[in-house]
Amino acid sequence: MLRIAPGLYQVWPRFALNVSHELNFELALSYRLIGENGSGKSSFLHHVLLPAITASKDKYVLYLQQQMYLQLYAIQAHAAIHSPGRRIAGEQDAIRYLCDDLKKSHRMQPRDIYVLADESTDLAALQELSLPHCLIYIAHHESLPNSRELQFSALGPEVSEVIADV
Repeated sequence: MLRIAPGLYQVWPRFALNVSHELNFELALSYRLIGENGSGKSSFLHHVLLPAITASKDKYVLYLQQQMYLQLYAIQAHAAIHSPGRRIAGEQDAIRYLCDDLKKSHRMQPRDIYVLADESTDLAALQELSLPHCLIYIAHHESLPNSRELQFSALGPEVSEVIADV
């Protein structure tokens, strides 16, 4: 389980996120971050969750950024070296490749898996990961069944609040 303590998280010089209650992210569950544009959802993924996960050496993280096309070149290069002949044409191929790579790593050294997806266009491909994992995602128009929601609300121009609906 990943725990985020309550507190004020300064994510940018003039922007903070107020987490009023402890947040617990459990394996085998999915969490959807919802709120208006600019309310801190992506900042929460990148500046709060990602450091919390990577600080622990006993967790794997798969982080799909909002502009996945920028990651696509790196994934294509990795596949060319480690899986010659495997074609990575778009986001769906990249996600499947990363999930396959994660499965290999997990077989060699089992760890908790956290998948962070910032507006991924292919949440279905992430559901194909056959290992227990925690999916935390931002999707404005799509919600996976049984997802728990975290609401992001602007309290002013310099602070937003994170409210768990669990």
